[in-house]
Amino acid sequence: VGLESTYVAVERVPRLDSDFDADSSFYGYLAAQGIGFGDADERLETVLATPREALLIGTPPALPMLLIHRVSRDTAGRPLERVRSLYRGDRFSFTAHLQG
Repeated sequence: VGLESTYVAVERVPRLDSDFDADSSFYGYLAAQGIGFGDADERLETVLATPREALLIGTPPALPMLLIHRVSRDTAGRPLERVRSLYRGDRFSFTAHLQG
């Protein structure tokens, strides 16, 4: 249904590659390391799948996709992660709860 890439600074979680279980929660892992999630900004847009993305997701080339860019910060406001999520436009809906 989609592809997701998460980028985290090595300085924040230096043992991520050896200690993190890919079948578990990334945010749970961060909490266990004493890193609390603070807030995030997301940007959504529609794009066309590249040939490689279409192959990986199993869609026809140039299918409309939903692309989400997110930058998360910890409770002190320091950058925590950058995420790029790409979802099939024909099989995905987005629901958000906003609170202020």
